Amino acid sequence: AISPDGMMYVLSRGSDANQVQRVTMLTTDEEFIGEFGGPGSDDGQFIWPTSIVIDNEGMIYVADEWLNRITIFDKSGNFHSKWGQPGSEIGKINGASGLAFDSNGYLYVSENLGHRIQKFTKDGEHVKTWGKCGQSNGELTRPWGITVDSDDNVYVADWFNNRVQKFDSDGKFISIVGSEGPRLELPSSVAVDQ
Repeated sequence: AISPDGMMYVLSRGSDANQVQRVTMLTTDEEFIGEFGGPGSDDGQFIWPTSIVIDNEGMIYVADEWLNRITIFDKSGNFHSKWGQPGSEIGKINGASGLAFDSNGYLYVSENLGHRIQKFTKDGEHVKTWGKCGQSNGELTRPWGITVDSDDNVYVADWFNNRVQKFDSDGKFISIVGSEGPRLELPSSVAVDQ
């Protein structure tokens, strides 16, 4: 993720054998600035970090698939806060895999185990949920990457369905990429240009 002031934040997931769960801070000229995070379940630590995104105020949000939470840091990497409770109920998190902000500051969380998208405020207040496990339009199977375009349409890498789905900001299905023409195979990330 790249902050408004040009700082680059690189998320390292690590593995059971290589415990390097952290965020590395660099300039866009690749000058090393520092690191934060680390393996564990304490405040500011990660078990299976999956996604990193920066809000319009420069705060850094990291999703953790194992801990089912969102951890927030300031631009220097200092722990600020965290939110999220594990579970499959509405408003709880079940395998956070992707994060994206819209132009109004709402945070979208894709859940690869919950087969859904949830929309939250920056502070973790639940706003909206959509999706369920399946292959029909609007259904998801292990969604992973997520992004939002300049019109606040939401694009989801529907990993196990080998496609990308497009929704409006309220979760209304719009279209699918990958069902015709070039085929996708287990897409894990998605981005849009201007």
